[in-house]
Amino acid sequence: MCRLSLLFRAHSSAWLERFPDKEEVDGSSPSGPTVSPPGVTVFERLYLQNMKKLLLLVALAGIGYLVYRQVTANQNDDDLWSEVGADQDLR
Repeated sequence: MCRLSLLFRAHSSAWLERFPDKEEVDGSSPSGPTVSPPGVTVFERLYLQNMKKLLLLVALAGIGYLVYRQVTANQNDDDLWSEVGADQDLR
């Protein structure tokens, strides 16, 4: 099994079941593992976190570029229509 695939495995909720006679404070059980899976180094975990941030940044930059292109296309279209209207002599 690949070491990176251990980070993406599903978490079982079977260990979260509570017994009626067991009194615990709400939120005392973590929703996921508190330590890295065996074989995953700190560097691999940091690499994955940084790659997620980089992919998010690239996606936001792509969306920004598409918005910029749409705005400039609308401005060019408005300029063209204003030129067409300016050529007419309305006397």
